Order: sequence, then structure tokens, then C-alpha cells
Amino acid sequence: MPNLYVEVETIKNAAVANEADNDDVWELLADGVSRLFDRECEVSDGFFNVAEVAVSTKSFRGKSTQYLKLSPYIPDSITSIDDAGTEYFEADESDRQYHEADGYLVFDFNLPTSAIIAVTARFGFAAIPSDIQMACIEQALFQWRKKDLAFADMSGVSAAAINAEFSPTFSAVTKRYREIYSLNTYFS
Repeated sequence: MPNLYVEVETIKNAAVANEADNDDVWELLADGVSRLFDRECEVSDGFFNVAEVAVSTKSFRGKSTQYLKLSPYIPDSITSIDDAGTEYFEADESDRQYHEADGYLVFDFNLPTSAIIAVTARFGFAAIPSDIQMACIEQALFQWRKKDLAFADMSGVSAAAINAEFSPTFSAVTKRYREIYSLNTYFS
């Protein structure tokens, strides 16, 4: 299944249940928890995946500042920056009208709000962040263990854990990434 944030074998190895040997169930759980992470962060499916090797083009709108926030991308992978025919990318760095800084393009001038900037680069992450992987493992195991409520009760799992919607780590990590990358942020 595509767009997994945590490998099936990783979840299986982290599980204690010996009877859990159906790969289809684990694949479904890995896909489900990965999509759940996307939904909670309010991003598209597979948003946190490793960047493709090939470059792609995305468009961004200027905001009357020098700063243009890019989606996650691989630094120094930009091959083109274009604003309706005005090419900002120069092969010689000394001639460039921008520089890269912490996920932003910082231009030497303010970009008007009417500017639509097409950036060609490798978009995505260099690796799936480890905190996302750990949150997905914890949530997958949380869901796996909650599926048999009688066993959970006999094992002494607290009612608070059984009734919780998400594991604590999953809640904290999705909150952090939602604040950074949510596609529903209107005033950033």
C-alpha cells in the first residue's frame, strides 16, 4: 500500500501479540494509521513521504513580503523559479534574487500579492520524520490493543486509555505538524 509512514514489519515487530500473523491486517492498520495522521494534520495523503527523486512544480502566491514559504522540499533542489515569465533562478548564485532559509525563499524585494510564483524542486521530506514514525507505531499498537476490550480489561488497561481517541504521543505530534503544515491555515 502506498504512502505509509511506518513500515508493516516495524509495527509487527513492536507488537507483543503472538497471534498477530495476518499480514493483511497489519497492512490495513499501517495504511489506516498513516491516513489518520494525514487527516489529523489536515494535509493531503502521503504529505510526509520521502521526496521523489524527480523535480516537480508547485505554485505559491506572494504575500507582499520578501518571504515565500514553500511546502516541505529538499534544500538546494530548486531548478526553476518563475513569475509569469520572469525567471528568478540563476545558475550563478551571485546573480540570484533570492536565497533559501529554513523552508522559505527570501527574495531581495517584496513579492506582490498578485504574484503567482512557480517553483520547480524536489518537494517532500528527505526522510519520514522519526517522531511521525513513532507516533504512528504508538497509535497503531494503541488501536490494535483496544480491539479486544475484554482482553484489555483483563490485562488491567485503564478505562481512560480504552476510552481515549488517540495515544498521547499521536495527539501531540499531529498537533505540532498541523500547526506547521495544515492546508486549512488561512492567515499564514
